Amino acid sequence: MKTGNFALTILVLLTPLVAAAMPFPIGHEEALMANVGVALPASSGNSLFNPAGLSFMKTDGLSVTVSGNALEQMRFELDGMAADDEQSNIRPTIANIIVPLNKGYGSLYVSNPIAVKILQSQMGSPGGTIDHRRLSINSSVINAGAAYAHPINEKLGWGISAGGSYTLQEVNAYKYVNDTATATTEYDHERLKNLQPIITPGILWEATDFYTIGGTISLLLPNIFAEGLSYITTTDSNTPLDVTETLVVYNPGTTPSYKLSVGQMLKVYEQEFLLDITYSSSYEEKDSLGATRTTNELRDAGFGWRGNNYKNLRPLAGVSYSDQGHSDAYLYTAGLTIQNRQNLSAVGVYYQKNKPKRDDASPYDGIGLVFSSNVIY
Repeated sequence: MKTGNFALTILVLLTPLVAAAMPFPIGHEEALMANVGVALPASSGNSLFNPAGLSFMKTDGLSVTVSGNALEQMRFELDGMAADDEQSNIRPTIANIIVPLNKGYGSLYVSNPIAVKILQSQMGSPGGTIDHRRLSINSSVINAGAAYAHPINEKLGWGISAGGSYTLQEVNAYKYVNDTATATTEYDHERLKNLQPIITPGILWEATDFYTIGGTISLLLPNIFAEGLSYITTTDSNTPLDVTETLVVYNPGTTPSYKLSVGQMLKVYEQEFLLDITYSSSYEEKDSLGATRTTNELRDAGFGWRGNNYKNLRPLAGVSYSDQGHSDAYLYTAGLTIQNRQNLSAVGVYYQKNKPKRDDASPYDGIGLVFSSNVIY
């Protein structure tokens, strides 16, 4: 990689990891069905997937849900790096409170769907050249907001959620190259952060006792705050006292976008089969060099299954696929819910895989455990 572009290139490669449609499992029962839940009524995960589902709640008590990722093992390969030392983890979490109101249900939620930490280093001696690179990557997204849902009748309900998404990405990169004639070092620090409002209206209709359909449209509005920072310092052995430093503070200028989701649920012999289809529009943003980059449109499809209850146990499973333009992403999940009086616990496993379509994209796969607990007081 050329001097001055190392961390910026890595940041471009990392950007797909923080796309809202990346298949990291999150939610309550939805997490065990590969994030399928647009047509799932009366779920504590409705605030994230379809707020209209809250209108089908039947409880008069306070509902509290805490979900998260208990264990994650992930392999992540950056372009052009065969890592000698590699560490990575993901920690998606969500906390949600649902309260009954006079004419419906309200919800407060905080979620951390993406919390990625990656550390990679490489040292080699190709053709007499000593090449040492080290990367530290932190990427986090926090969503918070409130939702309200109101039943129109026993079979039809609407809802809306409003909140914000705060994104922070940091990349620290160090590169040392000694080709026997010149030794060059470069340190890059790249940081992006922004706060973007999100409004999601939704509707859910139980058309028959066996078929339910729902839909949402998420509007990602202009940023309330956005800032990018790029700091680069380089030295070489020919002029050891000549240190080159570059600091650029800029506005990424992310443009508004939207996401459309449609979900269906079919009940057959007490088995529930769910299908979600989602489209996310592209948006534009600027880098530290002033260049405008257009992201890919995202297309997602997910299939979930929720089986019969057996002695307070209920199996769930799901698979989802995401076409992200530069790569194909897959998520496979399976688990159980356990009903114990007013507590519904969920535990399961997942496997995710990203298959690049081009050479400059980064493959990864991961496996882990997920858990969730919902208590009604």
